Amino acid sequence: MTELYIILALCIVILGLLAVVGALVILLIRGDNAAPEQQHSRWNKTVYAGQRDAYSEQKMAQWQLELLNLQSGQRYRIVLDRPIVIGRSIPNYHTFNDVGIGQSTAISKRQCRMFETNGQIYLQNLSQVNCTRLNEQLLERPTALHLGDMIQVADVLLRVNMMYCMPV
Repeated sequence: MTELYIILALCIVILGLLAVVGALVILLIRGDNAAPEQQHSRWNKTVYAGQRDAYSEQKMAQWQLELLNLQSGQRYRIVLDRPIVIGRSIPNYHTFNDVGIGQSTAISKRQCRMFETNGQIYLQNLSQVNCTRLNEQLLERPTALHLGDMIQVADVLLRVNMMYCMPV
């Protein structure tokens, strides 16, 4: 009879361990990093320098862009998960932005930013001294970006070369 109680106790312990392991597997699959009330919608990002936000949750799709520097031919591939700051490249110094487009002092460290709202990507000027232009117009407020748009910062001309939304 004592052996039966021991076997029963072992079964209960094993079931408890299986329940804990199952809960951990579910959390890993869902990717919950925070309590639901702390989570908010963000896009996954790989600006080939940035890191993923700890509170981000996966979406059904993500925006990806490619900016082409028409002078140098350099391409900047961007996947949005948060506002992306574009500005001056400063060699051997801590980065003030996500995408450095040139070393000219006419480009601010934080010149402009791209962000997603309601399925649309916007460009916003951040510099009070050096204005950003979109399709030869001064950027006075956040403006929607479209394929083929031309972004001018000082003497740097960027074209929105690729822009698409892909499933995650």
